[in-house]
Amino acid sequence: GKVYSKTISGLGKVDDVVKYEGSGTQADPYKIASFANLKYMSQNSSDWSKYFVQTADIRMNGKTWTPIGPNYTNPFKGTYDGQGYKISGNMVMSGTYDNGGIFGYLYAGTIKNVHFDGTIDCSGITTATTTNIGAVVGTITANSTVEYCSNSADIALSSTNNNARYVGGVIGGTASGIRKVKIIACVNTGNITNVISGRYWFEMGGIIGSYGVYAYNDENSLFIGCVNTGNISGAGKIGG
Repeated sequence: GKVYSKTISGLGKVDDVVKYEGSGTQADPYKIASFANLKYMSQNSSDWSKYFVQTADIRMNGKTWTPIGPNYTNPFKGTYDGQGYKISGNMVMSGTYDNGGIFGYLYAGTIKNVHFDGTIDCSGITTATTTNIGAVVGTITANSTVEYCSNSADIALSSTNNNARYVGGVIGGTASGIRKVKIIACVNTGNITNVISGRYWFEMGGIIGSYGVYAYNDENSLFIGCVNTGNISGAGKIGG
């Protein structure tokens, strides 16, 4: 039979890539109004140091997602304000990148008011690449802020996800040796589970999977006002 793509509110088909409006400045940020805009953002790294605002609820298309700022050599360094709108649908994690999440690697950037309310598929993470997994951000590093973000999706890892190391509901983990990290008023209600046995280094948490010792001991870092009500279970080191 024929395959159709559905057009939503005149903003393009669900599989389209559509350039966003705005100029990327603090006064006139890029406006993310559809999944087509979000997909365009994920493909244009030259914009990843600029300002973005989400202006509508967005639904992912259930295909493999390329994180915005997938690794430390090409991180997201800008500011993204979800403005309280939701991102839903099925986010299919890719095994190609170091980090899994809407955003991959956050360096000296800010992500706020982002709410993931969909499902997460980790079945594609079968390689020795992806280590940090979070619904909103895979890895947060120096001089970065994640605030007022939430996740309601369950994250379930199977025996095939054998290289995953840090998994959190909102953030996968911090990079090693970092300072000046702020995680403020984030919420996780999703359950996080794994059946990977014998992995003593595996770390999971409701808000963040691993919070580095340097960030923990740094007076300029802040971890405050966060709440987890999801069930965290499985092998390795587990926290709320």
